[in-house]
Amino acid sequence: MADVLELSVPHLIASCRSCGAQQLITSNAHLIELTDLAGLRRLAQDRPLVLAPIPLPRR
Repeated sequence: MADVLELSVPHLIASCRSCGAQQLITSNAHLIELTDLAGLRRLAQDRPLVLAPIPLPRR
């Protein structure tokens, strides 16, 4: 999962623990359940994603 999200494993574990402590997710060995979608949306808004435009290659 860390590879798909392009995160380090320690960062993913810390993020999951933080979200669990805030009761945004619940998890066990095989499943992560998003229990508070509104809370996750608020969290995402706290750190807006800024994307740089990628120019198209010239042909």
